[in-house]
Amino acid sequence: MNARGRHKRGARQRQGDVLAAESLYRGALALQDEKSVEAATTMDLYSQLLIQVGRTDEATLMHNRAMDARKAARGTVPKPLDIGGGVYRVGGGVSAPQLVYKLEPEYSDEARAAKFQGTVTVYVEIGPDGIARNARILQGLGLGLDEKALDAINQWKFKPGMKDGAPVTVAATIEVNFRLL
Repeated sequence: MNARGRHKRGARQRQGDVLAAESLYRGALALQDEKSVEAATTMDLYSQLLIQVGRTDEATLMHNRAMDARKAARGTVPKPLDIGGGVYRVGGGVSAPQLVYKLEPEYSDEARAAKFQGTVTVYVEIGPDGIARNARILQGLGLGLDEKALDAINQWKFKPGMKDGAPVTVAATIEVNFRLL
């Protein structure tokens, strides 16, 4: 086979790979809640594929859908403003907890394979014993990174926040960054 024949065969194979990938993305989106973080992650990955094959207009639309899904998902999480039961906010005589031991979160295999990066935002309550409790995702990434962020935070140790000289439970928002080197 000459070089031109090999080139045509290679181009057809790449086109087949793109069509297969698109089919998988569309199938995944059909199974996911359109307003979920997981769907947003799928849409972001799909938009990256579209950019790679030169379909930038479609990629932009898909990326915008992903942003809308993330906004919708954030709206379903209770805001940490509704805290009570002895949980304080920093300020007004309440000091912030201080991190004394931090274990870096691991990258999930799925996110590494997809070369996916971003930030997971987590709401936690740091108890008087310096342990994070009631952690929940405020803004996630999917692909296993949300769980990896929670796993890491659950092993962190803090100097507790203080009020009137006594340790108290303090609400905090933590951003866990995932970056590939």
